[in-house]
Amino acid sequence: MKTREKEKEHKYEVVTVLQCKNCGVKMERPTRDGEYVGMITEEKCQKCGTSSMIIRFIYCKTPLEQAVS
Repeated sequence: MKTREKEKEHKYEVVTVLQCKNCGVKMERPTRDGEYVGMITEEKCQKCGTSSMIIRFIYCKTPLEQAVS
C-alpha cells in the first residue's frame, strides 16, 4: 500500500508569468515568496530592458506539463 501512496504523490512547480508594462512581452519563472497577481516587480524585461514588470498569472504546472517543457 505504501508504494501506491508514493505513486500518487506528485511534485508540482509553482510558476509566475510576468508581463512587461512597456512592450508587453511575457516571461515565465519559478514563483517567489510574497508574490501576488498584479504585483509590480523591479525585474528587467528581456526584450526592451524596462525595469517594470507586472505579475499576470501564478499557477501550478502539472507533472505532465513539466515533462513536456
